[in-house]
Amino acid sequence: MDRLTDADARALAAGLRAQWRTRAGGGTPPTRSALLLVGATRLAGFALATSSPRIPQVESHERLPSGSLSGVLNTRETDMNTTQSLTSVATTLAIACAATTADGQTAAVQWPVADGGNGHWYELRVRPAGITWTEAEAETPIGSHLVAAETGPEKAFVLQNFTPANYPTAFHPQGGPGCSAMGPWIGAYQQPDSPEPSGGWRWVTGEPMDPTDTYCCNNDCQGPETYLHLYEYCSYPMGWNDLPNDGDLCAAAPYGFLVEWEADCNSDGIVDYGQILTGQLIDANANGIPDTCERIPCPGDISGNGAVDGVDITVLLGLWGTDGSGGEFFADVTKLGIVNGADLTVVLGGWGACP
Repeated sequence: MDRLTDADARALAAGLRAQWRTRAGGGTPPTRSALLLVGATRLAGFALATSSPRIPQVESHERLPSGSLSGVLNTRETDMNTTQSLTSVATTLAIACAATTADGQTAAVQWPVADGGNGHWYELRVRPAGITWTEAEAETPIGSHLVAAETGPEKAFVLQNFTPANYPTAFHPQGGPGCSAMGPWIGAYQQPDSPEPSGGWRWVTGEPMDPTDTYCCNNDCQGPETYLHLYEYCSYPMGWNDLPNDGDLCAAAPYGFLVEWEADCNSDGIVDYGQILTGQLIDANANGIPDTCERIPCPGDISGNGAVDGVDITVLLGLWGTDGSGGEFFADVTKLGIVNGADLTVVLGGWGACP
């Protein structure tokens, strides 16, 4: 199976909806994009859970078309060449069926370590009315950043997967109908006062960005162009191009932005976002940080030993009347610029073990 068709996707979504209704006793099922993500997760789970080249039976309450991926999933044992094939199908499913939700969010796609990737997750967020680069950066969720394709293989992954064919609503023609496609923002920018047009380019992660890359960086639309976006020019390969913050005379502002999730707050070697998606880690407040990694604030714990105690009082009194930065620990708890009674009040008010 080289490519998942849209018919396959619709059939799989229908089957998963049927399961939802049966198990939940009716009610409104999840959106198509959410259901397809469930399907992709199942496939990836099968690939990781078994070394057998056979797919376990997937329960379904609605028979789906034979010959489609859905039909394959309803077969008790279907020959596959390797477990890697299964992982590939899962990735194809997530990409080929990247329907957007009401807020413009598409299903995230992982670059698996098993495929030579970094284990990060990538997600395209669509803004049909257009968005500036600075607005896009401000909207990136906690634990993510605008995509930074710092290596050749990562660049290839991004350019092969996030294309106009896979995400048509995130690209628009340059200057009207034509063969070029202006795509979403990515995480590269030109530092202020750098030589034009190719000096001082960096990724948002701090790494330098090669300005000799395809279409970049040329200031070819009458003015400084200091931010990057994905770009496909007619019959040329996908690449990226430089634009001003709000678009330029060549085109309106891009219709979205591409984020990359790489945070691993518990240092288990797995990106938190993927574990939240699969339910391995709980994120009850949906802020992108696993609940196990969120520490309840304990401002009186100046020494960071997990309790507000005599150590903190000693540090505070030792730095009394200063800006709080004269020792091993920072004692200006209230951030007022001086260690005084206000800081003492916070310490005494939080006395005891931190929550």
